[in-house]
Amino acid sequence: MKKLLLTLALFPLLSIAPVVHAQDTETQTPAPVNTEKENTLPAGETFTGDYFTAGQRNEISGTVNGDVYSAGGQVTFDGKINGDFLVAGGQVSIDGEVTGDVRVAGGTVTISNKVDHNLTVLGGNVEVTSSGTIGGSVVGGVGNLTINGPVSANIRVGSGNLTINNKVGGNVDAAVGMFHLGSKADITGNLTYWSKDKVSMAKGAKVGGKVTKKEPIAVSTNKSFVSLPSAGEIAAAVKGISLFIRIVDFLALLLAGIILIWLFPSLDDRVQETIRKKHWLSLGIGIAGWIAIPIVAIAFLITVIGIPIGLIIGVWYAIVLYFARIFAIIWLGKFVVDLFKWKLGRIITFLFGLIIFWILSLLGIVGVLVNIVAFLFGFGALLIVSRNIYKESRSKNIV
Repeated sequence: MKKLLLTLALFPLLSIAPVVHAQDTETQTPAPVNTEKENTLPAGETFTGDYFTAGQRNEISGTVNGDVYSAGGQVTFDGKINGDFLVAGGQVSIDGEVTGDVRVAGGTVTISNKVDHNLTVLGGNVEVTSSGTIGGSVVGGVGNLTINGPVSANIRVGSGNLTINNKVGGNVDAAVGMFHLGSKADITGNLTYWSKDKVSMAKGAKVGGKVTKKEPIAVSTNKSFVSLPSAGEIAAAVKGISLFIRIVDFLALLLAGIILIWLFPSLDDRVQETIRKKHWLSLGIGIAGWIAIPIVAIAFLITVIGIPIGLIIGVWYAIVLYFARIFAIIWLGKFVVDLFKWKLGRIITFLFGLIIFWILSLLGIVGVLVNIVAFLFGFGALLIVSRNIYKESRSKNIV
């Protein structure tokens, strides 16, 4: 992560990729990115540096001395990561040790080994098995969450169905539909939960602190709020919602980018060339268009007879805004790929750029700036290319 921050001097501050330091006991890897349909880091092999893998099936059985970023239909990890693990996939199995944090989004997620620090999770069905341990806190939003392994610190989650059946070293704060504490549950701190139903506690379940049940937040007839959460609880909820939005944004950008590349490869080529050769012009046009187009749309809307035109401009503007960021992300991936002379396909290059872009977007104000700069470059280049296409079509009497 620190290496990524050092690159913020270039658009959006990215000109560095992970470096491999090979030692006598390590297998030297020619490039830190695996992008085949099926990718494997075999058991017994050691990779030093941040490791990127993307594909339909990803298996990580070796040791990585650095952070791991993985995305794909199925991700299986049973090696060791001496760093953080950021992963998104349809099915994610974490059966190896992670010495840092785990941040995961997936349809089905299973954790069956040691996570030394925190677990942040967004998923449909998530289970921490009895052999899994969390050395820090658990934060997330999950459809069905089962925690059969010990958690050293706090649990703050929103879940449709939540089961805890092991020791929790801190407090539990949960917004749940159905809540069950198994016979092995042992919560050291307080248990606070928001639910219409009372928590189900099996014989032997323990709560060392205070148990507080709160009704889901609602507005009564006298317009006063019932069971208003504290400032800390609101902050935790905002943090969880923010993470959820970022993950959904990542998946939406991934889908939209693949469709865009598949349907309009020539348009992509022209926009990338414009960003590369006319980057400052793209930035200037992007800023001007960002300001001027909404003004034009509003001007039409207030004339009444121009409302249809104003609405058309507004819809077009919203669509272009969204896809402009995708073009910038493609450029970002291509920039890094070309820098290290990797030969990757369009979609894999885009996925690589998206992963880096998404990581940068998590960095607070830096993430906001990255999003704005990316949008302005892509938006300006897209406007330039659109104007050129229109002029070419006019010259050929197409329009």
